[in-house]
Amino acid sequence: MKKSLIGAFIATSATFLGLASPVSFAQTGMPQPPAAQQPASPAPDFNDARDQRTALKWYLQRTFEAVDTNHDGVIDRKEWAAFQEKDLARRRAAFERHFKADDKNGDGTLSRAEVQASEPWLAPHFDQADLNHDGQLSQEEVRAYIRKLRHEEYALDNPASKP
Repeated sequence: MKKSLIGAFIATSATFLGLASPVSFAQTGMPQPPAAQQPASPAPDFNDARDQRTALKWYLQRTFEAVDTNHDGVIDRKEWAAFQEKDLARRRAAFERHFKADDKNGDGTLSRAEVQASEPWLAPHFDQADLNHDGQLSQEEVRAYIRKLRHEEYALDNPASKP
């Protein structure tokens, strides 16, 4: 899934840059080279490991620059804590926005029908996520279930964390 997201991001960026290029020539008044003189470059293969490494390298560089706020080439504890706090706030706001959009009747909880319509990945796990067994999922219940899934995934991916 990460590969497809990176590939989609690269495709979108490449499309934007490809479309923006003629516009910048037109705005600056610089002549465009004739189409016959432009080198033909093959379309990138987003499943290619080299393209994936390039995208990852770009992502890591941009993330490092965002965290290293004083631009000294080192991320200290204060910079890391500030980044984590800002990122957590961003993720919480996104979660609340999605939850509110999924809550079609506006009662502050998700019914089984709302989950099936809006979050099909969660629908088969509705009963497991419904901790108080009231037939509704609160934001706290959804968060707790997602944390549980992430914890289980981490344990599977990290043999050192197993007893």
